[in-house]
Amino acid sequence: MGIFNVIVRSDFKQSLSSNDFFPTAIVGLVHSLKGNDKFKIGAGVIGVTSDFEKNAVLPFLILLYESKKIKAELLYPRANIIYKYSPNFEFGLFSMVEGAISHTSPFTVNNETTNYFRTFEWVVAPAVSYRVFKSLFAHLKVGYAPIRNIELLNSDFDPLKNQDYKLQSSLYIRACISLRVAN
Repeated sequence: MGIFNVIVRSDFKQSLSSNDFFPTAIVGLVHSLKGNDKFKIGAGVIGVTSDFEKNAVLPFLILLYESKKIKAELLYPRANIIYKYSPNFEFGLFSMVEGAISHTSPFTVNNETTNYFRTFEWVVAPAVSYRVFKSLFAHLKVGYAPIRNIELLNSDFDPLKNQDYKLQSSLYIRACISLRVAN
């Protein structure tokens, strides 16, 4: 299994630079359990991630179950339980611990310059997926983020001193598209 993506995280007030692009690569091995190919286990690494730490390499474990109608995925820090209503329509429950580092216009707080901020939240949301065209799917998750936090970082991605910013819990909305490739 292998996944590569690049996320643009910018305030778009300045021209885009390499500091606005955050690549992530995921490499792992998944193995079917003997005697039951519906259950799979696996392990791997998430490399060059910028979700919780800049350019971190994190190990992960994965547990999968997939039948004709149900798909369950447990891949720390996320979990999905999906009911496949039809080949074109799926719905279920999604939970994830999500972090992100984003580039911002520099500003000063307590005599320290902030160049980035790191957010952290735990999300629980119903999820819906719909086939738009052939292998192209649209996804929508609308839920709740009961735990949220923000941290200001300097140009070396170190946290600024004397900060304790807690965010209120809030509504969570995520819409995206994906291309599903047969394996």
